[in-house]
Amino acid sequence: RWLERNDLSLTGEIRELVLELPDTRTGVEAVVELEFPIGTPTSS
Repeated sequence: RWLERNDLSLTGEIRELVLELPDTRTGVEAVVELEFPIGTPTSS
């Protein structure tokens, strides 16, 4: 359970960093990969 809470905290921190990134597209893709670590094609 500690790992789950830690992952949520890291995700929140990454989201804040993503908002500060100039390239929002790359940031969004990074967050999506963290939230949905699935081998789905990103060519949608």
